[in-house]
Amino acid sequence: MNKRITIGLMVALLMGLLFMTWPTSAQQETITFNKDLPTILMGEMWFAVPGGPKVPFPPGTAPQNILTIAGAASGEIRFNVSNEGAAVLHEIRSPLFMAAKEVKVLLFDPNDKFVAEFEGTDLLEQELGVGYKAEFRIVLAGAVSKSFQKDPSTTMVFEISCHVAGHYEGGMRALITLAQ
Repeated sequence: MNKRITIGLMVALLMGLLFMTWPTSAQQETITFNKDLPTILMGEMWFAVPGGPKVPFPPGTAPQNILTIAGAASGEIRFNVSNEGAAVLHEIRSPLFMAAKEVKVLLFDPNDKFVAEFEGTDLLEQELGVGYKAEFRIVLAGAVSKSFQKDPSTTMVFEISCHVAGHYEGGMRALITLAQ
């Protein structure tokens, strides 16, 4: 009898933990895609911003700055990335992620429905399927944000790239700049 009670309590405890840690559909629906953030578009061998040129920068050519993101002095920056490609999975990779104390990524499907959340201190890349979007919330490392606070004219430039086989070689890289 005691064995049955113990097993029953363990099952109840596990079920309780599962329901506490899995987001409910109500929680998922409260997370919405913020279209007001600076946005980086990616497609067949290019990065761009809305209305900007879709030019690839293969290795051996100088990549161009496509976006300046303000607010680095606050210690946190936010921006969106959207895979506008026709039929190809892409990823975003950047040394910016290594200048972060924490990175949080909210992933949205092509209909802007919240799909998943990733959070951590060791993000190397984020894959995006066709039509998918990601909102990046990056808490900058202390030394990085202090540099912006000490000198308002400070800027930092980071490469963004896609390393799906052949994409980087095809020119899928660009620069983004952080400013105060």
